[in-house]
Formats: sequence, C-alpha cells, structure tokens
Amino acid sequence: DPKITSLDEALMRFCEQSTLSDYIDSKTRQNV
Repeated sequence: DPKITSLDEALMRFCEQSTLSDYIDSKTRQNV
C-alpha cells in the first residue's frame, strides 16, 4: 500500500532529524 510506504518513509525522516529524541526528552522531563 503506497500510504504505508509514505508513512514509513516519513517516520524514517522524522527519526533522522533527531526530533524523536527531543520529543522523548521533553516527555521524560514532564513525567519527572
């Protein structure tokens, strides 16, 4: 399915930008 491929590609780009790490950091700080 083209949609799944696009979503997977977008997720890879998202991770490559290290935005995911920043997001997890922010969430961890909020939980503490």
